[in-house]
Amino acid sequence: MDFVNHTPFPAQAFEGIDQYRRPFHVVVLRQTLSFAAGMLEYADVQAPLCEGDVCFGELSGASVRQESDLCHYKPKCDVIVNATAYAPPGKPRTCFPVRLRVAKPDTPAPLPQRPQGLNQFENAAPEIMARWRKAVQHAEQHPVPGALLINKTLIVNGPRQFKKKAGITLGLHGMLRLSTLGMLRFNPWKLTDAKQVLTLPLRYEHAYGGECRIGAGDPAAHHLPHKQRIALAARTAQPAHDNAPVRPAALHSVFEPNPRGTGYVEPLYLRATRTRTIAAPQIEQFGTPLCARQFWQALRGRLKDAAQGKPSAFQPAGFGIRAGSHPIRRALAGTVDQTFINGDDALPTDFDFAFWNAAPPDQQTDFLHGNETLELINLCAADTPGATPDRDGNTTLRLKLPGHECFVLGRQKSGTLFRQALALDTVLLEPEERTLTLVWRGILPKDADAPLRCCEARMHGHEERDLAQREVDFLDRSTGAAESTQSRTAEAPP
Repeated sequence: MDFVNHTPFPAQAFEGIDQYRRPFHVVVLRQTLSFAAGMLEYADVQAPLCEGDVCFGELSGASVRQESDLCHYKPKCDVIVNATAYAPPGKPRTCFPVRLRVAKPDTPAPLPQRPQGLNQFENAAPEIMARWRKAVQHAEQHPVPGALLINKTLIVNGPRQFKKKAGITLGLHGMLRLSTLGMLRFNPWKLTDAKQVLTLPLRYEHAYGGECRIGAGDPAAHHLPHKQRIALAARTAQPAHDNAPVRPAALHSVFEPNPRGTGYVEPLYLRATRTRTIAAPQIEQFGTPLCARQFWQALRGRLKDAAQGKPSAFQPAGFGIRAGSHPIRRALAGTVDQTFINGDDALPTDFDFAFWNAAPPDQQTDFLHGNETLELINLCAADTPGATPDRDGNTTLRLKLPGHECFVLGRQKSGTLFRQALALDTVLLEPEERTLTLVWRGILPKDADAPLRCCEARMHGHEERDLAQREVDFLDRSTGAAESTQSRTAEAPP
């Protein structure tokens, strides 16, 4: 199949395959828009298609900034925001909210019916007509707000720590526990007050998660029980990062939903390292704050809710990409057992294409179509073009997606011509760079009985799209009427 790109945007066609070994054609197109002038417009320089996962900075251990555009299919649209949180109104605070909203386009309000006089030839009384004109003006100025597709709020905190309580306090707790025969257990940890913060990059490094690691040569390794130490064979099997030499570990545990975060710790690590202070996460889910009691419960092995994706204080909070190693997302990749490894299938039979949706579940929505509104609150600097303050000093940035549609024009070898719209399945917003990226994707059948000769990528506005659809509907009705007439003529007696 030949592929021709008639748009000024980078696009590519390639072959995909599903879990049942059925091949299909994939067309992907990427648009880069800029709001440096205060409103969205197509950028003069279009970024190329992303062909591999890109992390923040140059370290492979950093969180993911964007994933490859060359995936085969996404069943929903990802709305991803790589932003920095800014305290309102430009003054440091101990905590403040940040919010992402995505809404459908507003629709015109219904206009009130024109009043009539005593008959159809006369107008109503002047005062009635004046009230009607005022009602019409109000309806024209106040459209019906579009339905909210995404409405997500996070809480940003200043630096804070989990600290072990003083020895005297712990001693009193121990005496009380002994006096109650162990029936009462007191929390030995406290959460310090948050310091003030002005800005914070919203990355998963500042959300709950992390890892505990003690090197085999560290002094703390001598305090580990022999049964708890990683065996020598397992130590040498641990992968290295950035081609660095492998460093054996005596203890290594990871919070799988977010290995890059902070706040996760194991009791064995605390005892071996004599650690009394742990940095607390600075980004939390709205309505589920992490407190010292929950931290203590986590040390006692109560972290199942986070692994199962239930709303909890241990669920990593952010607006960015949820890594493919997350247990919930990883499960969508299907069963990778020895049978699959030894076979020649491209995908496991239980593979779910929802695996390619990289945004958190509450940032996934039905495919967008254009003209939707994106609203960011405290996710950009106050001097960002197009941003406005509200009555509470929060910085609000509203962007309206362009009313355009990308589509492909397919030409089969038989001469049949067809049109298929591409789905807008990825929206990547980066306020610091003043850019918005849209990724469109389409799936075309690969049929040996009706092979494609050529596929052309094109774009038009919604008005052109609607006009073309009306013409197609008219031709269909005309063709149907003609066929019906011919059928009746053929059935009529001579």
